[in-house]
Amino acid sequence: MISKLPWVAAATIIVVVVGLGAWALLGQAPAGAATITAAAGQGVVFAGDIPAGNASGIENVYIIEHGTYTDTDNLSGHANILGVIEADLGSVDIAYETLFDIVVAVKAGSENMAYVRIDNMNVGLAITGSFAYSDENAGDSALSHMAAFSHDNSGYDTTSGWLRINAVWDNNGNGYTLPANGSIDIENIRLWGWK
Repeated sequence: MISKLPWVAAATIIVVVVGLGAWALLGQAPAGAATITAAAGQGVVFAGDIPAGNASGIENVYIIEHGTYTDTDNLSGHANILGVIEADLGSVDIAYETLFDIVVAVKAGSENMAYVRIDNMNVGLAITGSFAYSDENAGDSALSHMAAFSHDNSGYDTTSGWLRINAVWDNNGNGYTLPANGSIDIENIRLWGWK
């Protein structure tokens, strides 16, 4: 009786050799997360929390999965947040090739604007790295817009109060991605109002 063992061993060796050859020719899957770093503009600081009273400040920069949130909601604790930057020069790592948006959450108060309303304030930033945008104010192009929180303001359209908004950069509704080991720096983040 002839054993089938030599044929099985030969077939196994062939499969292993073909697999190793394909791996050597095609290479490994890319490794490494994508990194996003944020820096406040001159004279602007991260508030570290929601600013008290009628004060203004940047609350957080959210990196959130594209298409999974409502832009008028408070995103704190949202299930689809990929990372939160809470301080100047903070950074987060996200999985590469993940579709994401950049949301700058701010509170703007009457100490920085004549009348508390969304058209009397603005948020801006610049992006460098794996993709780039020169300084841009939210809403100046199709790449971004501002959305007032649907539930969180006081004294809207008066001379004493505040409102919270999300300034959303979503690449004209298409989201952004970064390659493996890719990175962007969100620079010169700023908030201002008109008095």
